[in-house]
Amino acid sequence: MSFEDYLAWEETQAEKHELVGGRPVLRRLRLMAGGTEFHAQIAANLVRAIGNRLAGGPCRVFGSDFKIRSPTGNARYPDVMIKCSEADGKSLFTTEPRVLMEVLSASNASPLDQFRLLQDYKAFASVEYIVFLAQEQPQAVVWTRQDDDWAQAEFDGLEETLELPSLAVSLPFAEIYDGVAFEPPAEE
Repeated sequence: MSFEDYLAWEETQAEKHELVGGRPVLRRLRLMAGGTEFHAQIAANLVRAIGNRLAGGPCRVFGSDFKIRSPTGNARYPDVMIKCSEADGKSLFTTEPRVLMEVLSASNASPLDQFRLLQDYKAFASVEYIVFLAQEQPQAVVWTRQDDDWAQAEFDGLEETLELPSLAVSLPFAEIYDGVAFEPPAEE
């Protein structure tokens, strides 16, 4: 299915679909949209906290209702996205995200699923940060563009802080994970 055919087709659907490899994929099957309360809480915390920090500037934060069109030809609905390019208010998608974030769940936490998302997300020349956040524990993997390469950093614990220096955004994990209860680690 071409991207244009997908856009027309998706407008007639009751649920959101991503376009992956030329085929529509029901979003809730890939990312558990409408899934767990903690998944939704983390995404909402991110949108609120980032939105407050970006207020009055040229960048805006979006939740999972606004899609991206990847240079790979795929269409995705990231859990959280930051866009700093001009808005026309009528677009159904963007091709210029700066930050892409996913809250990982059982359906997208596999290394293969993350690899596929990374391939799509790294293909954007505009993307500076890709963030994968766990929902079962306060953990994140952050990919940062450094010229033509990517650096990966891992964070673990509520005392950590997610830094997006080029946007002057600093988010304590305690704020990202506010309202989320964690299971105690299993004893060995």
